[in-house]
Amino acid sequence: LREALGVDSWLLFGGSWGVALSLSYASRHPARVWGLVLRGVFLGRREEVNWLYRGGGAASLFPRQWEDFVGRLPEGERHDPVAAYAARLCACDA
Repeated sequence: LREALGVDSWLLFGGSWGVALSLSYASRHPARVWGLVLRGVFLGRREEVNWLYRGGGAASLFPRQWEDFVGRLPEGERHDPVAAYAARLCACDA
């Protein structure tokens, strides 16, 4: 994108998952990045995902939405919604 726009270097702005993308890009192309603005850092580390989806983070912050999220899964899969939804996303017949 940067090359297509004819930009030599740029300031990256990222929020949440965009932080991880910005950091990844900046580490691979440091000469092309003159700065970073990062907010709401979410790097997708195992402990962050576990807290959000397995440790009660989302469930305690947004209980009604959490019930809707896991309620779409069969009862036996609700204990690990990350694995349940990942299986659906990666299914050959999807």
